[in-house]
Amino acid sequence: MESFWPEKRNMSRKIVMVFIVILILLTFFSVSHLSAATYYVSSSEGNDSNTGTLPSYAWKGISKVNSSSFTPGDSILFKTGDTWRGTLAITASGTKDNHITFGAYGSGTAPIIDATGLNWGINSLGNNYITITGLEVKNSIQYGIRTEAGVDGL
Repeated sequence: MESFWPEKRNMSRKIVMVFIVILILLTFFSVSHLSAATYYVSSSEGNDSNTGTLPSYAWKGISKVNSSSFTPGDSILFKTGDTWRGTLAITASGTKDNHITFGAYGSGTAPIIDATGLNWGINSLGNNYITITGLEVKNSIQYGIRTEAGVDGL
């Protein structure tokens, strides 16, 4: 009977160690998905002092988007029916599995980036794995969307 208890104690230690390793692995692999965020931008209802993380706390200006940092998996959504004057300057890259997405939220007409008098409405040079969907770019002098040849995933 004495030999039974040490074996049971060793087996319990092994189970605890396996459980700890599984928890560490789950934490490691889920961190990248937890860090992705969605940001909202509304020229009609936003405020650049807001967090931007809920439609009711949307950012206002395209300059706020341009000065913010984004990470793979993030989405930056512009309110349908709203218009911004300027150039959206994309400076971050996503990854093959986690693009950075620039798109729209709400229902109605596509959000408009009005680049009147500017060379381009969206400028993405040297950025990888960017998705642009549901946005209208108009009135630019040269290009609606300026990209660099050979960039992956745009």
